[in-house]
Amino acid sequence: MMEYMMQNDLLEHIGRKIKFYRVKRKLTVTQLARMVHLSPSAISKYENAKLSIDIRTLFHIAEALDVTVNQLLDYQKSVKQEKYRTNTINFFRRSNLFYMYQYFGIDKQIHACVFEVTDGDDKDQVSVYYSCEDLEHYVDSGYIYKGVMSCHDLVTNFYLKNPYNFSDEFFICAKSTFLQGSITTGLLSALSQSLRNPYATKVIFSLTPLEQNEKLKEWLRIADKESYSEIKRTNSLVVY
Repeated sequence: MMEYMMQNDLLEHIGRKIKFYRVKRKLTVTQLARMVHLSPSAISKYENAKLSIDIRTLFHIAEALDVTVNQLLDYQKSVKQEKYRTNTINFFRRSNLFYMYQYFGIDKQIHACVFEVTDGDDKDQVSVYYSCEDLEHYVDSGYIYKGVMSCHDLVTNFYLKNPYNFSDEFFICAKSTFLQGSITTGLLSALSQSLRNPYATKVIFSLTPLEQNEKLKEWLRIADKESYSEIKRTNSLVVY
């Protein structure tokens, strides 16, 4: 029974991924079916986990969607936030599921990400689902990153890399000392894919999903007088 449930979860995951990338490429079920020489009914059944998919067909669909097979198979069993990992005071030891938000001035949008943390021998392992449109089904994110989390007395550091594009990586330094609330801030440094230049920006971590409204947008902006004053004084971007 357990094996059947895991297999069914995997089929549902692959189906959601196929639909996600099909919609992202603005393809109809019929168009995708023609590209892989299948019936629209078969594609619909794959997307709704009503039909098992063989590896040959999976490769053909991945090629048609211009993604790798790994991007369709990156299944991980859901992590429940209620499972607290330790009783330490460090913010990032209080759960194994976190939500991160950042604001891009280029597209004027808040981008939500989900962090899954699993215990490792040396450093905790992290999977990041970046720019999620639906936080409930965050595995259908636009990008996926893998890396490690390193907790210290004052800060927690994240080193993350896109497993499908090794030139795409980023680093986050987040505050984590003596925090009793459900929110903390951090500084993300990366190479901007749109600006083609290195950049650093403020991020907010939360134990629970936050409402993506104007209040959150203002909190994420680097536009207040205090921030400008500190940039002028230190010649550095400092996040409070």
